[in-house]
Amino acid sequence: MVVPSDAWCIQNGYYTEFEDFGTIRKIPDYRTALQQNSEMRSLIMDLGHMMEGYDYPLRDLEQMLKKVEQDEAEQALTMSRSTGDMIAESPLDRLHRIAKCDIIIDVDYRTVKNGPFSSATLNIKAVDPYNAQTVASCPPAVTESVAANVETLLHSNVLNIETMLCPGIMKHFEDTYEHGRQARILLKRFEGCPYDFESGVSFQGDVAELGEVIVQWFAKNCIGGRFNIDDATEDTMDFNPARIPVRDVKFGLEQAVEANDFARKLQGYLSDEYGIESKVTRKGLGEAWVILGEK
Repeated sequence: MVVPSDAWCIQNGYYTEFEDFGTIRKIPDYRTALQQNSEMRSLIMDLGHMMEGYDYPLRDLEQMLKKVEQDEAEQALTMSRSTGDMIAESPLDRLHRIAKCDIIIDVDYRTVKNGPFSSATLNIKAVDPYNAQTVASCPPAVTESVAANVETLLHSNVLNIETMLCPGIMKHFEDTYEHGRQARILLKRFEGCPYDFESGVSFQGDVAELGEVIVQWFAKNCIGGRFNIDDATEDTMDFNPARIPVRDVKFGLEQAVEANDFARKLQGYLSDEYGIESKVTRKGLGEAWVILGEK
């Protein structure tokens, strides 16, 4: 999916504000940007056509925004039965969750008028929304002309970056499908949990520490057994990154896999095999927390 960059939206006044635990944050207002800025709309269409030429299926930003709005209307009716609190989620989180894109094409441009000459500088990068890593980028593309309008200048820029951006995206896709998505699964425990990650549990006819059992589960369920442990104590285990499947079957249907889905499989394993209850908290497409002790 092609989206205007955060910086471009904020610099041009296309943003909304929300409170995040006492901090005011600015979130891009894509809907207003597309309605009021024909240059960005044209640029997104040009990039979409470019991606289609490489057989990359695209999610249309405007259609995704309509789904977000529908979701927001339904979510506004959903609140805590005990406190009346609304569900806490930023608009950008909702867009990512609904779209479930493999790649976000982040675009930014600026224009300069110098006498009779007009120039447009295009900055573009491809980002993996699961781990927020840049997977492909290009040097700034600059086009200058006397007579051309901004949309024409930006169209020329798109043609100039095509052969640099798309091969990088292809390389990322090949790595992802071969080795899995990169995700972070953070395990913690509530203070009242009778288990910690050094507790002894039964495993394959022997006794092993719970942390060792979880490591074996990751070795079995990560693509190619690939994962890294950033931290491991009696109270915390941080798998970052873990190479999780790109797609899996859920309720009889093949679906894209988020970190949250992978974490819930671990939650089910711990409950079924050891009677350990846990709470799974979604922290984005590519990060989830599993907290042992209660749901």
